[in-house]
Amino acid sequence: MNEHPILFNGEMVRAILEGRKIQTRRIVKIQPPSSSCQVSTLIESTAREDRKKEGKLHWVKLSPDGLNIIYNQEKYFKCPWQVGDRLWVREKTRLIASINDSYEKVRFRYEADGLESDWLTYPDRLAPLELGNCVPNGCYREASRINLIIDGIQCERLQDITPTDCEAEGIKLTEEELKSCNSAQKYRSKYHSLWNSIYGQWQGIYKRVNGRRQLIGFECYPWVEGDAPSIPEKARKLDLPCTIIENPWLWVIEFHQETANETKP
Repeated sequence: MNEHPILFNGEMVRAILEGRKIQTRRIVKIQPPSSSCQVSTLIESTAREDRKKEGKLHWVKLSPDGLNIIYNQEKYFKCPWQVGDRLWVREKTRLIASINDSYEKVRFRYEADGLESDWLTYPDRLAPLELGNCVPNGCYREASRINLIIDGIQCERLQDITPTDCEAEGIKLTEEELKSCNSAQKYRSKYHSLWNSIYGQWQGIYKRVNGRRQLIGFECYPWVEGDAPSIPEKARKLDLPCTIIENPWLWVIEFHQETANETKP
């Protein structure tokens, strides 16, 4: 079993803890060159140099009758996760107590629900953290309290999400909304807003240049192009490219919370 960190905001952490969230969607890093492409798996290759690509995915465009490939993107990729892998949740945690200045033992508060951790060891690999501050990029492995096991993975576009999927993503409707005639649309509308609040915002693209991390552009992945915010001021000043990819292709990950019995060797 492989382990991977995965970041969730407070709203989604609460949905997981309440048993309402059993799906998450993450952006496929290599997006197709056009909306008419679809994902394909290279099952077997007769060319020796392509043997290492077997089992990987790539983008293709089919002829109108669907019988022939008329475009084949040479960039191959694979899903970073597999069924059976463990995802340990990174969530916002705040340092609230330390036994001494050496950080021999520390305690955290999980901001999603206000619960506090037991006394934990603070890893030497991390820089010291002042009391009252949050751990950057969510908690570290030893402080993570939620483990998820992947049950299924598929690749689909953002707007393919169904009302049932929205509910599995942790979207919750009020009693009044559930009784309304357009409850299905309300599920999608709420997920639309949630998605744009996270992935519909401009994110910096970085590249290592001479050993240093350098900003080379910005990108965002909104539900539709019109949802994208204004071009970042920093992009204007530095004349950096900004890319909008609407209705992106995603990894749809289904999971369940790992139980105590599953953690036993």
